[in-house]
Amino acid sequence: MIFTEDYSIADKYRLSDGAKIATVEMMPVRFTSLASDDYAPTLDSGLKETINKYFDYKQPNTTDPNYSFDNDLYVYHLDGVVQEYFCKKFYSYSSTATNPSTWKLFVDRIGQPKVNDAKKHIDALTNVTDATVTWFTGISLTPTGELISIRIFDSSYDLDELEDNDFLSRVNEIPEGRYDICKGTIDVYPDSDIITYRLNFVYPKFFTEDYKGKGLLRYDQDTKELAKSYLDMMSRDGGTKVLTVDQAAFIESKLEGESYFNLEFDVNPNGTVAEVYAYIQTTHEFDDLTTQ
Repeated sequence: MIFTEDYSIADKYRLSDGAKIATVEMMPVRFTSLASDDYAPTLDSGLKETINKYFDYKQPNTTDPNYSFDNDLYVYHLDGVVQEYFCKKFYSYSSTATNPSTWKLFVDRIGQPKVNDAKKHIDALTNVTDATVTWFTGISLTPTGELISIRIFDSSYDLDELEDNDFLSRVNEIPEGRYDICKGTIDVYPDSDIITYRLNFVYPKFFTEDYKGKGLLRYDQDTKELAKSYLDMMSRDGGTKVLTVDQAAFIESKLEGESYFNLEFDVNPNGTVAEVYAYIQTTHEFDDLTTQ
């Protein structure tokens, strides 16, 4: 267990060989050691300061919401060895990156100068919307706090720079055509021209006040059936064909109970797919320790 309580946990599988390559644990930042030493995980002061720079940045001269309750920390690990941290917090592109002075302020304040090296790729991928609906959604960091990637969201990505964009265009059709069931995000790397396209599917939640006497959002019990319908859409003849039948069957075999999945595609600069990953997600019990 990485955090003080189990809240949201996923197993990440590499579909080329079916290997489990990580466990991903998530916790709202307010219930982690970033907010209080009463919580896990134990982080050295330098790493804590580095991570909090991203979460603590406040955009100047904007009405964009910055809800602290929407900030989450993800820890990727395998057999207890931390691989990376993902810091989820949204910043709008229009109020952060379209002006050189606000961009410099953002990069300086979050303490990640290598974000500059990713900006040209971000601009190329998001120029369809001209940044009107583009967001930074988080950054990935090494266990020592070095930048791995920055994640972006846009309602319509420009894939024209890819030599062969047929496959990724079919992936992109899913959130573009069915934005009600799926959102697409892209990780851009400062040290590589590879991009990672992530499909985040929508699974219904409901609010309950009966869970251990607390008000919590819980996932609906029909998530598995909904997940199977998404797999069918992506693998059947006449569908988008972004998964093979075997890949869909492997993912379905991992779905147990109230579990569900999301996908990642590592894409080479020429547009070919380097690897596909599935995250098999489960929901766990959680006590709001601040109420005790």
